[in-house]
Amino acid sequence: MQVHPIVYYSVHISELHKFISDINSSDWKESTKPIITKTTKLIKEEKQESEADKINKIYEKQESEADKIQKMLENIMKIKDENQELENNKIQKIYENQENFQKILEKIMKKLEIQSLEEHDD
Repeated sequence: MQVHPIVYYSVHISELHKFISDINSSDWKESTKPIITKTTKLIKEEKQESEADKINKIYEKQESEADKIQKMLENIMKIKDENQELENNKIQKIYENQENFQKILEKIMKKLEIQSLEEHDD
């Protein structure tokens, strides 16, 4: 629940006036105890909230770092996949070149065979 700052401070100002009056009274220890207790409680709560904020910031930073690491891993895997694809393409090209070379050799062998047969027939 959010309290408007003017209301918040006016309540505290009136409590401070009462506190000052209580300090000036003869039974100041007992009369100031409630406000001191309340103030101490507020300070402790603020300190706990501050600690919780620090923990949340650390957690958010860790999440951010984890996200960065995840992105780095994804980039590494992408590069690895791209390199593998390039390597596969190179191997495919070598295989195709080898097939073409084999076909050329077969044609040459046939021509030589035909030529040899023609020379033999002469």
